[in-house]
Amino acid sequence: MKKLVHITGLLICLSHVLMVQAQDEYRQQVREWHEGRVDGLKQPIGWLSLAGLDWLEEENTVHFGSADDQSLRFPEEAPAHMGTGTLTADSVIINLAEGVEVRYDEQSIKEVRIARSDIIESGMFSCGRYHWHLLERGGKVGFRIWDTENPILQTFDTIPYYPIDPKWKVSAQFVPADSSESVTLDNVLGMKISIQPTGHVRFTLNGQEFQLRTLPGDDSTYFVIFSDETNGLETYGGGRYIYIPHEDQNGLTHIDFNTSYNPPCLFTDYATCLLPTKDDHLSIQVTAGEKAEGH
Repeated sequence: MKKLVHITGLLICLSHVLMVQAQDEYRQQVREWHEGRVDGLKQPIGWLSLAGLDWLEEENTVHFGSADDQSLRFPEEAPAHMGTGTLTADSVIINLAEGVEVRYDEQSIKEVRIARSDIIESGMFSCGRYHWHLLERGGKVGFRIWDTENPILQTFDTIPYYPIDPKWKVSAQFVPADSSESVTLDNVLGMKISIQPTGHVRFTLNGQEFQLRTLPGDDSTYFVIFSDETNGLETYGGGRYIYIPHEDQNGLTHIDFNTSYNPPCLFTDYATCLLPTKDDHLSIQVTAGEKAEGH
């Protein structure tokens, strides 16, 4: 009997050691994820290098460059008069000024026409340290501009986050959406963006049942926007984002709130972040993931 008790005690001890080891490995993985977040933001063409976001006017030609008389202003180190952009009903036409060297998808150009239906897959323009591309939001077409020598790239080094706690990694049941379902979300610019959700996930936190809407992510994940009772206090007032893996054959997935992160509009004025709706709110404090202190 004593021998059995001794063996049982050893097994319990071993189980505890393995659990602690697994939790340590998990925390290290999440720490590496947070470090990768900083590296990602600091890419030469990343959120921290954004230097402008300006919109073209329908059926009108705008002049762009750094000079005061340009209707679409680039940072002051860019050429004074770079060219014109014309937005028509079906395309965007870019004409470059004489003496200005601009490349589009690594090819030197003087003029390029891009169909509005192709904007989402259009290429990158570059002129020295500046890069820009076309984007469309809420029916509006604009220039998003990057400065690969933006000074903040040299000073930004951390994003504060809550202590990593495995309890914030929770199992969830995925429920697919009806194919005809759609949702209209606001972004930080006040635009209305219509999206077809993929479904929602149901889960339990602190003994309470919750659900969150899932949106299209990539080939293996769903995108989730959520708000909670920390917003505006320790976390960003406009909510946070998170990616979750696709469900298994039983419809099960998980949500790791330790990897919830700040929308890019916390770090730059030139993002168009989507905002959570009242249906995306969790009526608890989610003390996991990134904070907003210092930004």
